[in-house]
Amino acid sequence: MKNYKDTYQNTLIASGKKDLSMKELEALTCLSILSVQGVIYTHYKNKQLNKGKMKTKEKCVWYLGDRGIDRQIKRCDEYKNMWFIVFKDYPEDVEVSFKSDMYECYDEISTTKMKWNKSNYEKIKKQLNS
Repeated sequence: MKNYKDTYQNTLIASGKKDLSMKELEALTCLSILSVQGVIYTHYKNKQLNKGKMKTKEKCVWYLGDRGIDRQIKRCDEYKNMWFIVFKDYPEDVEVSFKSDMYECYDEISTTKMKWNKSNYEKIKKQLNS
């Protein structure tokens, strides 16, 4: 019973109300548990990524951030299972990476020679796969 009272008290304080109905308490407690475990954040993030509302640069920042990379991006593009990224600290090179659980640069292309279009991305992909 003590745990129930503590949970109720904490949820009540967080809600800013004087009293909660059982339904409100259930909803707020569930919301609290899910947000602590990261479920809500992950769901929201995936929903944004899947709906295509997120800009390519934002998707790239999240992709890199999930892999522990915190570098500023000057320009990037996504093509199928690949990323083409120019970091601000090395603006003269485009890093080419295949999407995976960890970030790994497979090739570097001079920004002066890089053509930012799908036909060029496909050529680069074929070269890396051969």
